[in-house]
Parts: sequence; structure tokens; C-alpha cells
Amino acid sequence: MSVEFEPEIEWDGTSLSRWAVIRGNRIHIRLPREMIHSIPIYNDAIGWEIERYKADIFERLKPRLLADLNVDVNERVGRLSCLVTHIASD
Repeated sequence: MSVEFEPEIEWDGTSLSRWAVIRGNRIHIRLPREMIHSIPIYNDAIGWEIERYKADIFERLKPRLLADLNVDVNERVGRLSCLVTHIASD
């Protein structure tokens, strides 16, 4: 399965978000602060640290994201550990 993550990562103070393309569908992925805090090195990260290291955070969570996305997105949206907030077909 091929997943392409777009380069821009946004931090809104409560979650990181990023667009990805999987199986021809463009999806918006949101990582809530609780998920970020599940990474040992970021378990007590504050806002400016998350903003500064957002690319590293996504890289560290990439295996978990890919495992979640390696299923039919339409079937598992409610059970993903990340939050898919938007699915749009190209």
C-alpha cells in the first residue's frame, strides 16, 4: 500500500494535522495531544515543543499510522488511533 504524506504539518494547540493520499483518496489526519504524549520523548511536551518538533513527531508515529491506514479507510474510520477528519476522492 502506498501512502503519500503532504509536507505541510499544522499545529493548532490541541492536535497536529496533515493531509495524506491513500488509494486515490485524500485524507486529513489529526493526531491529538494524547497520541503525541504516547511517545516517550514527548510524553510531557508543551505547545512550542510540539510545534518545533512536529515533523519528528509524525515520523515517530508513522509506523502506527501506516498500520492503521493499511485497512479499508471507510470501514475503520471510527477505530483509527489517529483521527481521519476528511476523506475526499481525487
